[in-house]
Amino acid sequence: MACHGQSVFRRLSVRFLGSTCLAGSLSLIAATAMNAPTRAQEAAAQEVELQPITIVTARRVDEDILDVPASVSSVEIDNVTENAPDAATNAARGVPNYSVTDLEWPAANFGSIRGVGNLILPQNPFDVTVGYNVNGQPVSLSGGFPQLLDVERIEVVRGPQNVLYGRGSQGGSINYVTRQPDGQRDFRIRGEIGTDGTYLTDMIIGGALTEDVAGRLALRAAGQDGFVRNDFIGRELGENEIAAARGSLRIDLSDYTTLTASAFFEQDFRNSARGILRDGPGFPASGLDQEPWNDREIAMGSLELKHDFEAFDFTVTATVQDIQTASGLDTQDSLTFSAFTGFPPAFFNAPGTNFNSYDQDERAYSGEIRFTSKPEAGIRWIAGASVYSSDFSQDNEDSSTFLPFINGTTRTNLELTTISTFGEIGVPLSDALTLTPSLRVGTDDFKFSNDFNFIGVPPPGVVASFSESADRTENWWSGGLTLDYDITADHLVYASVKRGHSAGGFPLFNFSQYFGLPQVAYPDSTSITYEAGFKGQFLDGRFYLAGSVFFNDVKDGHLFVFDPVTNQSSIAPQDYQTTGLEIEGRFSVTDSVTVFGGFGYTETELLVSGANPQNALDGGRVPGAPEFSLNVGIQNTWDLAHAGLPGAVLTSADLQYVGDRTVDISNSFELDSYVILNAQLGWSNDNVSIYAFGRNLTDEVPEVAGSVLGTVQTVNVGRGRIIGVGAEVRF
Repeated sequence: MACHGQSVFRRLSVRFLGSTCLAGSLSLIAATAMNAPTRAQEAAAQEVELQPITIVTARRVDEDILDVPASVSSVEIDNVTENAPDAATNAARGVPNYSVTDLEWPAANFGSIRGVGNLILPQNPFDVTVGYNVNGQPVSLSGGFPQLLDVERIEVVRGPQNVLYGRGSQGGSINYVTRQPDGQRDFRIRGEIGTDGTYLTDMIIGGALTEDVAGRLALRAAGQDGFVRNDFIGRELGENEIAAARGSLRIDLSDYTTLTASAFFEQDFRNSARGILRDGPGFPASGLDQEPWNDREIAMGSLELKHDFEAFDFTVTATVQDIQTASGLDTQDSLTFSAFTGFPPAFFNAPGTNFNSYDQDERAYSGEIRFTSKPEAGIRWIAGASVYSSDFSQDNEDSSTFLPFINGTTRTNLELTTISTFGEIGVPLSDALTLTPSLRVGTDDFKFSNDFNFIGVPPPGVVASFSESADRTENWWSGGLTLDYDITADHLVYASVKRGHSAGGFPLFNFSQYFGLPQVAYPDSTSITYEAGFKGQFLDGRFYLAGSVFFNDVKDGHLFVFDPVTNQSSIAPQDYQTTGLEIEGRFSVTDSVTVFGGFGYTETELLVSGANPQNALDGGRVPGAPEFSLNVGIQNTWDLAHAGLPGAVLTSADLQYVGDRTVDISNSFELDSYVILNAQLGWSNDNVSIYAFGRNLTDEVPEVAGSVLGTVQTVNVGRGRIIGVGAEVRF
């Protein structure tokens, strides 16, 4: 397809750009390191020591995490936690009860929080159960896993967050908080090289342009070679090439008014292998006879205007997203179909046949008007209105000898407009006790159209062409009550009950179109969540500890069931419940040594009643949700002044455990649990940091997604061990 040809050209351009930038950056780093002045040792330790993040925007304003009566995790992004190709997915392993189903294509990945999420697959890019945001503004699910370029932290807020974060936050909300232009000089170049052809180069420039204008620019080129063996096309799959840029400009229009403009651009090209035969010969090995592609381009721009009135703060935001994705995949993996049918792999080695390709284009607009109380106000409140509008189109071409009735082209268009108003107020019942009611009321208008044309002469029972259109309007609400009690200024307990909501609509794919049957809409999903928790800091602030327990009762969870054997699908809303807890903390043992960790437990149960053509297992587990998750780590800074040497030595290590997960509502099989161990050793002075890193030192082959073909089990897998070195120069 033309789009694929353009992607190949751009992929080669990114590779050339990345190699050139990397070589230049490393040369500059080496030259600067030899001449870099050393700094005072105390400053060295302060520069590199990772301090706990205590300021979060979980309630759409900056506040101490101790003041937020909800379960919140804040993950600082640095070159320990960042792994450029899959950073957003990898960061999830450091957050208790946050799980990501990784389909080896960022545009198709999705997450769940406390077991609440999409069951198996999202229905379309609007079918968001966990909301993804950048600086509080919603992004399409197709762009929910971007490069973490110049991102300061990821905030994960568990439980329904529809009131403050809008539609699609039934299970919780993920907020990527980027570094803002603050006028401070920040000029850095970083480069990394490692095994598997790993390379990365970043350049960041920030500072004051005038007395009233500050700017910031970050650039990246990165990539890796493939790691999944494929003897049919003669090259390994799983390689990636990435280019990204983020820029922002802050203008102080007056002492009380600030305008911030920002833009983000990303190109992500991959040839990821999906549906690998589990435990097959040479695992992980692919039997595709045509090279797949999984490409995505993101362009995003936003404006934020803030004005501080005497009685309240006023914020207006506007965002536009343009996301283009392309995917092509051989639908008959030779190894998988050999295991399924008993025929030898060569029988299915027929390049040019059995291939699906998709070109997707989405343009989304969002805006919000928000009023918030002053930080020093006796009563905390927030109120506003928002709009989200998206136009999504997909062109796909399918060819199959195994299922000859699907051969054809399809053009699908989805349009969504959501308008809502929201408010929340904290009512003091005493000096320490606060009751917070919250409410959002909204309307979703969903339009769907589809055109199918068979290529060639259709077999009996299959139509030559088919067109359809439909629309759906839905009024909805979400909200709840939270009661919190300040035991002291540093210790908080709370309890809440909230109603969550995930909108209904139309699935992107109509697998009944070949027979002239129209698409069937799926209903909205609602949930009630009960939560109780605590958080506090002890030992003069050196020890932070937070924990919570929860119960989710979900009605009509969105479930899209597809049978690859018959190529048929069905809409199968399912009720389910999840129960569990999470606890996490951070302890500064000394001024230079910090340990941290988190633990999550989630028990899930499908509640099946009535007809069950999808063979859901009553009482079975919810797909994709691990019962247990764990992360522990340590960070250490050794000041070398006592040895008469410059700088400081930095060490860090973290271990992440993800429990087994079932792959579907039938609980056909479970993905294996796995352990990831990461470590880093480095040295830093005032201008230079040099480090060695190891990611996935246990060399696990993590199973990150799975499906069944008849009784044959297939999986998607993550990358194994990466060892490398990196350096950063600060000017």
